[in-house]
Amino acid sequence: MRVLLVGAGRYGNDLVGRKYASGELGAKLAGIVDPRIDQIKKEANYCLNGIPAYHSLEEVPQKILNS
Repeated sequence: MRVLLVGAGRYGNDLVGRKYASGELGAKLAGIVDPRIDQIKKEANYCLNGIPAYHSLEEVPQKILNS
């Protein structure tokens, strides 16, 4: 199963995002949507590098939404 994480703040980055990124939850993290993603990526505790990130759902490629 592929998951699109909406929100990369404390919950998305620190808690659930780490588990999805590592495969711990049995699903693959397909991308992150957060309007503040540029600011969040600059934070020292950001752990989702390498995961595609988008500012809005409109930016997410159809192939991700349909898989």
